[in-house]
Amino acid sequence: DRRVVHLHYAEGGKALARAHFQPLASAAAAARARLTQEEAEAALRFLAAMNEEFARLRGPERRPGS
Repeated sequence: DRRVVHLHYAEGGKALARAHFQPLASAAAAARARLTQEEAEAALRFLAAMNEEFARLRGPERRPGS
């Protein structure tokens, strides 16, 4: 799925989005800091392999209009 969504914030929306996503970004950074480089690379390989397997489950990519 390669859909792209462009958001335009209403007044106050940017602050609301930051309040929601900043703790998630901080948690991700804290989790990454606990891993060695080798562990992070292994996790990345695992996630890439999972994406490949999920893509196989979806079947061939279909283009819009085809």
